Amino acid sequence: MSSVAVLLLLLSAGLQSAFSLECYNCSYSTKDECATINICSNGKNQCLLTVTESNISNTGLPFKFFTYSCGVKEDCDKKFSMSVNNTVQRSDTTCCNTDKCKPQRSEPPKISAQKNKLQCPYCSESNTDKCKNTATMECTGDENKCFTYSYSHRNTPYAMQGCMQTNMCETNNPLVLPGSSQFTKKTLVCSHAPSVLPSLLGPVAYGLLLLKLIS
Repeated sequence: MSSVAVLLLLLSAGLQSAFSLECYNCSYSTKDECATINICSNGKNQCLLTVTESNISNTGLPFKFFTYSCGVKEDCDKKFSMSVNNTVQRSDTTCCNTDKCKPQRSEPPKISAQKNKLQCPYCSESNTDKCKNTATMECTGDENKCFTYSYSHRNTPYAMQGCMQTNMCETNNPLVLPGSSQFTKKTLVCSHAPSVLPSLLGPVAYGLLLLKLIS
């Protein structure tokens, strides 16, 4: 390789490094504290803060986690929620775009108890990529899609089904999905939730389904 080509490569690498954004990087901390800084990879020009809450309804305060990372503009100002029967996962992502900035913290969306006339199969099972047993739940608020989700944690597969917001179905941002840094998303599929037939459906049988949280 000629000396000119080598010089151009070095110059390109130097310019790329010079214009790369530096962001805080911490995954699913239980405290809003982060001191680790990473240089963002190509194309990522936003510093993200995702506040995630997992809540078992009527069993006390939710578990709250804070994740700092690099991202793109499409990840910013996004609020999401998903439900598996009486377990709710919700998150909010905010951004800033200067070196070592910390995005302004915002809270996840409020949990709505208003039924929206939709129903979905729900389940939460371990040691499988596909649920073997499902029941039916009524969706609430703006969770207007059924979802099927599989993931792994410490080499153990899990499967979930339930209700989800439309914009959560459309995102590729893994931070809004349940879990910790040890969770690996495998598949996320959403579909239109069928309408509930008023007065024909009996009450849904509620059981306690725990999302796998940080141990």
